[in-house]
Amino acid sequence: CQLVTIAGGDPCDDFEACFTTTVIDNNSFYFINCTVPGTNVQYEWYFGDGTFGTGANMDHDYATPGVYEVCLTAYWGNCADSTCTTVTVTGSVDPCDELEAGFSWTTPPNGTQFSNATTGTGFQTTWYWTFGDGSTSSDAQPFHSYAEPGEYEVCLTAITIYELSGGGVITCLDTACAEVTIGGGDPCDDFEACFTTTVIDNNSFYFINCTAPGTNIQYEWHFGDGSASGDVNAEHSYAEPGTYEVCLTAYWGNCVDSTCTTVTVTGGGTDPCDGLVAGFSWTTTPNGTQFSNGTTGTGFQTTWYWTFGDGSTSNDGQPFHTYAEPGVYEVCLTAISIYESTGGVITCADTTCYEVTIGGGDPCDDFEACFTTTVIDNNSFYFINCTAPGTNVQYLWNFGDGAVGTGANPDHNYAGPGTYEVCLTAYWGNCVDSTCTTIVVEGPGGCEPFQIDFTAIAQGTATIFQATSSVPVVGYIWFFGDGSDQGYGQVITHLYEPPGPYNVCLAAWYWNSATEDTCWAEHCEEIDPFDVGINETAIGSVQLYPNPAHSSFIIDGAPLGADLRVFSTEGRMVLAQRTSGTRTVVDVSALAPAIYSVEVRTAEGILWRRFAVE
Repeated sequence: CQLVTIAGGDPCDDFEACFTTTVIDNNSFYFINCTVPGTNVQYEWYFGDGTFGTGANMDHDYATPGVYEVCLTAYWGNCADSTCTTVTVTGSVDPCDELEAGFSWTTPPNGTQFSNATTGTGFQTTWYWTFGDGSTSSDAQPFHSYAEPGEYEVCLTAITIYELSGGGVITCLDTACAEVTIGGGDPCDDFEACFTTTVIDNNSFYFINCTAPGTNIQYEWHFGDGSASGDVNAEHSYAEPGTYEVCLTAYWGNCVDSTCTTVTVTGGGTDPCDGLVAGFSWTTTPNGTQFSNGTTGTGFQTTWYWTFGDGSTSNDGQPFHTYAEPGVYEVCLTAISIYESTGGVITCADTTCYEVTIGGGDPCDDFEACFTTTVIDNNSFYFINCTAPGTNVQYLWNFGDGAVGTGANPDHNYAGPGTYEVCLTAYWGNCVDSTCTTIVVEGPGGCEPFQIDFTAIAQGTATIFQATSSVPVVGYIWFFGDGSDQGYGQVITHLYEPPGPYNVCLAAWYWNSATEDTCWAEHCEEIDPFDVGINETAIGSVQLYPNPAHSSFIIDGAPLGADLRVFSTEGRMVLAQRTSGTRTVVDVSALAPAIYSVEVRTAEGILWRRFAVE
């Protein structure tokens, strides 16, 4: 088609690209087209992060926070128009999320070979292994011999350093643990693949994993119709009725186990028309209502039929309609689409209707977020969506433990017992609604004794502590032994002043809702972050002045070529250089006013000095 102008002005004068923006979450946006007129228009989106789109209405996820300029260019015959706006992405991207420790092992006759499978490491990585018999290693691929047969908990902690895009570095940790059986039988004997089946509807099933043990396991599902999945818990819809054999194969270290069952699908066969779903949204402007077509599953040729509830109709794909009076109108869109089939062609139709309020009311009044909850086990739940209406709706879940989700019907595992508030926020066109409920995660009953431990790794003046527990816990409390305030969290960094050693204690707890009791465990040990240092007599008296510093300070007494590294109180390196002689000037004009530590590193060892920047 071409647009032909017969006198009377330029038809492009009234062609205007238009869109509105809806926030899905901190990283995601939904862009709703309101271009006028809306028939036979081609769209080109630019999202400001180097990516593009061509749909009428688009959603987009941004990888990193920032301010992005989003532009829409619309093409209508020989007419083109563009419009732009900016969006601010506030979601945070933590470099530490990329680091994932992992390992496998083989047990030859003379010992156990551990194979490091850690991913997402930075430019410098160190390793800390505990083999469960009191032995440790810092090798990447250690070989270890156990004195006696038995079952040992082996843990690998990966400590890696990343460069930040804004400058500076960050240190990240991740730990993976597994039970390793040495001698006395086959460790795979107790490894058993397991799942249960829940019917969703005549064609769909939800398969719930119960494989034991459940740590560091890979899963492979085969649904009996040629399709497969690698998810922990799987949901699958069958295209045709019949009896299917569903099999789960689980891989745990060197162990493999499979289990199968049959499911019967009673629903109807495959109908090409099942894929056609008519849908639309709308935007009400002062001079009329713009309807945005959101139909999915169309064939190679589609026509449209709109009824606006006031006696008017339209065949446009994206119609603009003006109502004579305010009121509530039932608007219906019928999509008629033609598909190719094995026997020729087939014509399908689908209709969607909504109540549209023009003036004197809000169309969002009847939009209601809704969900129900199904218990999978003591720690896991399945959330079933019942939001109405349910077409072209976006969902954001908050599970109450810091985790979020975006699926229509998600499942979620909780790490520890407790009472959690689960909230669903639903987005439908310009409408938003939320609903919340509370769930109780029972967890194990009674206060059973449990074990906690920690590792301590010194980096400069900072010591990085990481706690481990034999059961899921609610929180950790640290007592650092130097008179400072206690700390909280599984991984924490603490800055010590020499000399050591220090007696460090860790306490952990969880809440048992069955007995309404708090269960505690405590572990203490002595550490010395300063067990290696420079012999100051051998290198002379090292002095730092002026202190406090303003734009620079001087290091006196350090040998030529010594490494100087400046750390913040959080243990992050913010400046590095080498000494240029026995007297070295260090520029700190770029540092914010605060307390810092400088590390002097030579072949003889390491020395620390504390200073302030004003």
